[in-house]
Amino acid sequence: MRRACFLALVVAQFAFAEVLLAQVSSNSPYAKKDEPPLTADGKINWGTFYKSAALEARYQQLWQMGACRGTNPRIEVPVSQNKLDVNKLPEGSVEGQVVKVGNGVLTIKDKDRREINVVLHPAGVTKVELTGPMPAAALKKGTTIRFEAKVDVHGRSEEPLVKLDVITPQKSAKPATIRPNSPAIIVGQVIDIRNKMIRVKVQSGAITRVMMPLQENAVANLEASDISLSAPGDLVEVKGHLWQGDGTKNGPAVFASDVVLKRPLSPTSEAISQANFR
Repeated sequence: MRRACFLALVVAQFAFAEVLLAQVSSNSPYAKKDEPPLTADGKINWGTFYKSAALEARYQQLWQMGACRGTNPRIEVPVSQNKLDVNKLPEGSVEGQVVKVGNGVLTIKDKDRREINVVLHPAGVTKVELTGPMPAAALKKGTTIRFEAKVDVHGRSEEPLVKLDVITPQKSAKPATIRPNSPAIIVGQVIDIRNKMIRVKVQSGAITRVMMPLQENAVANLEASDISLSAPGDLVEVKGHLWQGDGTKNGPAVFASDVVLKRPLSPTSEAISQANFR
C-alpha cells in the first residue's frame, strides 16, 4: 500500500505539477480557509501554500482512503517540502513591467528581465492601486466608469463624452439619482461601444440606460483597485514576501501586500495627451 501511495504521488508531482499559485482565486485550494487573512496587528496572514496543488490534493485524497498515514519518509518528505510558509519568507520590493494578467496573479519582468509571479492574497486583502490613461474606445463590457454628463428623460445626450474615470466601486457606495436635463455625476457599467456611441447601465431610478456620443480621442483615466484592469506594459511596484523559486517549474514570486500599477502613455498616444488638456 505504501509503495502504491508513493508511486501515485510521484505521478501526480511530475504529471500535474503547476507553476506556483497559477490557480490563486477567492476559493484558492492553497490557503486554509479557517485562518484569518489579517493578524491582530494588521499584517497579512498568508497561512500555508503549496508549490504544487496537484501533489497536495492527491496526498489528501490518498490519506482519506487510508493509503498514506504519515509513516513512510519516502512519501512524507516530498509532501513536507511541497509546503511553503509564506509568513516566514523575507520581505522586500520588486519593480518591473507587466507581461501577463491572470486570476489573482500577475507575471512581471524586473529590470534584469527575470519573470516573477506577483501573487495577491486570495481573501482580497492585498492593496492594489492602478492609475493612468487609456483610450476610452478600448473599454470592455462590464467595466465600471464614472463621468459627468447631462442627459434627457430617455438617458440620451448629444454632447460627446471626452473624459471619464474607470473605477472600482465601493460596496457601500450608493448611486446618485440622475435628473433629466441636469448635470450629474453618473456611475455605471459599460454595455457596449458601437458606432462611436457608448451605452452605460446605471442604477438611478427611472433612468437605467445612458447613451451618448464618444469623442474619438476620449480618455479613460484609471482609478481602480482591480488587477483584472491591468494590461501588459503597465509599470508595477510590488511590496511583500519574496520567494526565489524552486527549480524550473516554480519560479521567483512575490506574495504581495501592496501593488502599485501605472499605465504609461504609449508612443502613439498623442490623442490621449490632447484630450487630457481640453
